[in-house]
Amino acid sequence: MKKSIKPESQDIPDDAEWRLFKGDKKPHFKWNHIGFDDKMWLRGKSGFGYGNRKSKFELSDMRGNYDHIFVRREFTVDDPDAIEKVLLTINSDGAFIAYLNGIEIIRNKLRMNEELDISGFTHELLPGTNVLSITGFNNRIGSKYFTFIPTLKFIKR
Repeated sequence: MKKSIKPESQDIPDDAEWRLFKGDKKPHFKWNHIGFDDKMWLRGKSGFGYGNRKSKFELSDMRGNYDHIFVRREFTVDDPDAIEKVLLTINSDGAFIAYLNGIEIIRNKLRMNEELDISGFTHELLPGTNVLSITGFNNRIGSKYFTFIPTLKFIKR
């Protein structure tokens, strides 16, 4: 039996533990919602990928077999009204779609490594447990490498 990952308090650093589902199949349609049972998903530290030194969670079977992954991470927020700004950073080789508590908050087709201000979605934060879920895409199925490192940072009022 796999241990569950306890929700972290707010910030999600670049070495946080996540749950991961490989994109060779589709996950349950509620995979990005609070309360979804992800105990059967893989568990590991961020730095998902292959073919480079950034990979902390090696996806050695990805190349040629699937071109995307699904990751989710629960975190807690004591007081959503105390949050002034929320910054999402995705260090990736391809596109991504990010969800907060099941609501799509951003879709990006470019590879990047910059902070994205998603403060317009602070109204979706709940006191207590929340979930950030992301589909990360490689630029092509046969690519020689893949990197996917998400972080989330909160700035309080």
